[in-house]
Amino acid sequence: MIDAKLQDELRYKFNPEGSVLRRAQETMLSLLVFLDSVCRENNLSYWLDGGTLLGAVRHGGFIPWDDDTDVCMQRKDAMLLMDILGNKIHEGHIVLQNRKTEKNYPNSSWMTLRDTESRYIQDSYAHNRLKFQGLQLDIFIMEEGIPSYIKRFGSLLHNVLITSPLSNSHHIGFLRPLVNLNHRILDRITYPLLRKFKNNKRILNYGIGSPFSITYPAEIVFPLKELSFENKLFFCPNKPEDYLRIEYGNWEEIPSFENIGSHNAQIQFLNNGGCVREIGK
Repeated sequence: MIDAKLQDELRYKFNPEGSVLRRAQETMLSLLVFLDSVCRENNLSYWLDGGTLLGAVRHGGFIPWDDDTDVCMQRKDAMLLMDILGNKIHEGHIVLQNRKTEKNYPNSSWMTLRDTESRYIQDSYAHNRLKFQGLQLDIFIMEEGIPSYIKRFGSLLHNVLITSPLSNSHHIGFLRPLVNLNHRILDRITYPLLRKFKNNKRILNYGIGSPFSITYPAEIVFPLKELSFENKLFFCPNKPEDYLRIEYGNWEEIPSFENIGSHNAQIQFLNNGGCVREIGK
């Protein structure tokens, strides 16, 4: 973890208490606490991923400038989570978005736990067609033993048939009416066929169709252990430093302030008159 004085300086600059970004992080923390509770009650496994894991190890909580939250789940547990949560709104403000609960959801390789009392404003056609657009916890679905050539082929198909038509580029917008049909073909036929090429290697890949190509040895991830994040315990990979080294390389280094940026978005809270803050501008 970084020096406490530097941590205080970063939080004062980027996410001081009471700031909109800090309020957003607190909302996303409530999503993570909810997911952790559901997973523990139902014996499902998840682990902190991406910037959330980096924040836990390096900062003891959110990276001060971060405005999203990431975890991973194995596919079998993710499918059970979909069945448990369904399409209901939980605790008055939490809903799970995926291909089963929302036809316009753009990816089968992850799902999103979404806050319904906020709005994450982006210049993104794919995002703006969603029913709920609030602050989020992304849940990346991990699969075991997917060969790299199968992973690349699945990603290529998803990019051509789904991601590109849903981008803001006008020259491919004419393919948008086919996106939901393409999704059904991929989900029901293509991806199940590709999973038959699994091998016995103890590696974990982001799900077929995901743009992320990183592969983790299973022994780095399992058995899971607990790690403090914002003074609460959550599950993380067994060797978090090795996991981060695969994902980021030199993860311990703090980027220079001029190279720090968040997603190009705005955050709006809908339950207090619509407080807005621009992020990354």
